[in-house]
Amino acid sequence: MVITDSLPSVRSIRTLIRRFERRHASATGRAATLVLGALGLYVGAGLLWWLFTLPPTVLTASSVLVTGQRWTSTWGWAVAAAAVAAGAAAGRAVGPVTTSAELGFWVSSTLLDRGALVRSRVVVVLGCGALVGALAGRIAAFAAELTVWFAFTVLTTLTGVVVVALCVLVQCRLLAPGPVTILSRICALGSVAAVFTATAGVDVALPTGWWPVAAVGALAATLAAVAVRSCHRIAAAELAAGAETTVAVSASATALDISVLLGALEHTSWRRIGRRRTRSLSGGLSWALIHSDVLRHLRRPVSLAPAICAIGAASVAPMVTTPPAVAVLYLAAVFVVAMIFSAGLRDVLRDRDFGAVLGVDDRRIRWPLTVVPGVAQYWPRYP
Repeated sequence: MVITDSLPSVRSIRTLIRRFERRHASATGRAATLVLGALGLYVGAGLLWWLFTLPPTVLTASSVLVTGQRWTSTWGWAVAAAAVAAGAAAGRAVGPVTTSAELGFWVSSTLLDRGALVRSRVVVVLGCGALVGALAGRIAAFAAELTVWFAFTVLTTLTGVVVVALCVLVQCRLLAPGPVTILSRICALGSVAAVFTATAGVDVALPTGWWPVAAVGALAATLAAVAVRSCHRIAAAELAAGAETTVAVSASATALDISVLLGALEHTSWRRIGRRRTRSLSGGLSWALIHSDVLRHLRRPVSLAPAICAIGAASVAPMVTTPPAVAVLYLAAVFVVAMIFSAGLRDVLRDRDFGAVLGVDDRRIRWPLTVVPGVAQYWPRYP
C-alpha cells in the first residue's frame, strides 16, 4: 500500500464534524444547548463570585461546626490533601484525556497526527485541573480561616495543574502509574491524619508566602509543557478507555443515580486486575455467593478506602459538628458504605439472565448478596 501525501488534516476533520453537526442538528437541540451553556456559565460565575467574596470566617462562624478546642489551620491541610487524593484518583479513572467512542473509532485510529488531535484536549484538561485546584484552595482557606488567602489559592491552583499533568504523563507512558497511585494514597492518609490532628487542637500553619508558589509554579510549567508536547504518545486505546467513564459521569449526573458511575468504575478496575486463577467455591449456593461477594472486596481492597474514610468522618463528626449535622453525616456514611458493598447485588439486579444460567429462583440469588451490604451498613453507626 502506498501512502500518499493527500491525507486530511486534523483541522479539516474538525471542520467536517462541525458542519455535519450544524447541518443535522435540530432547532430544539440547538436551543437546548444554548440554554444549558448559558445556565452553566451563570451558575459557574455565580459560584466563583460567591466563593471569592465571602469572609474568611464563613465556616468557623457558622452554627453547624462546633469544636471543643480553638479553630486551627490544620483543617485546611485536611481539605487540601483530600482534594489532591481525589483529583489524582479521578484523573487516573477518567483518563484524564479522553475522546468519544465515535471519534476514537473513526478519527483517532486513522493516519492522522494524534498530537494535533488531542493537544487542545490536554490544554482544556490542564485548565480544568487549575480551576478545581483554585476551588479546593479557596475551600481549604475557609477551613483554615485564612485572611491572606490569595497566595495559598494560587499554590493550590498550580498543584491542580501538577496533578493533572502527572496523570497525562501516565497516559503518555512517560511515567509509571505507581507514583500517581502512591501520591493519592499518601494524600488520603495525610488528610485523615490532619483531621485527627486538628481535632486534637494542634495548629499547622498553611503556606502563605510566594516562595512555595514560585517552586510549584516552575514544576507545574515544566510538567504541563512536557504533557502538551508528548500528547502524541497517547495510544488510541488509552483515549477510548475513559470514554465509558465519561459517559457514566454524564448519565449519573443526568439521572441523579450514582450507581451508573460506580458500575463503570468497578468494571474498569476489574478489567485491570481480572487476570487471576479461577477459584472453586465450596458449600451450597448461598455460601458460595456470600464468599464470592467477600472475595470481590478482598481482591480489590482499594474499594475499601472510601468506606474507611466515611467511617472516619462519622467518627470525627460528633467532635466538630452539631447533632443535626451529625445525623446527616451518619446517613451519608451509611449510604456510601452500602453503595460500595452492594456492588454484587447491583450486578445481579442488572443481569436478568443470571438466575436462568444457574437454574434457580432469583430470590435464592438476591438474598445471600444482601448479607455483606447489610452487615457493612451498621459500621458507621458505631464509630
